[in-house]
Amino acid sequence: MDRPCPCGSGESYDACCEPLLAHREQAGTPEQLMRSRYTAYVRGDADHLFRTWHPRTRPDDVRPDPTTRRPVHLRPGSGVRSSGRVRGCQVRNT
Repeated sequence: MDRPCPCGSGESYDACCEPLLAHREQAGTPEQLMRSRYTAYVRGDADHLFRTWHPRTRPDDVRPDPTTRRPVHLRPGSGVRSSGRVRGCQVRNT
C-alpha cells in the first residue's frame, strides 16, 4: 500500500516528495520545492531543509530537537518566532 505524501498533493510519498528528499531529483517548480520542504519538516529530514535553504538566511543548525521534533532554530530563546504547530500544507495559488 502506498503511503500518502505528507505535503497533501494526493500523490503517494514515493511518487511525490521522496525522490527529492532522497537526492534523486531536484524540484522543477517553486511549489514542488515548498511541498518537499514541508514534507522534510514533517519527517524530520534536516538534511533536505538545510540543502534547500539559502545560506544567507538559514540558521546554522536545522536539526530537529529530539524532545519536540521541532527544528532547533524554533526553540524558545532562539530568536526565531513560530506561531505554533504546523497543521498542514495548503497551496492557495500556483
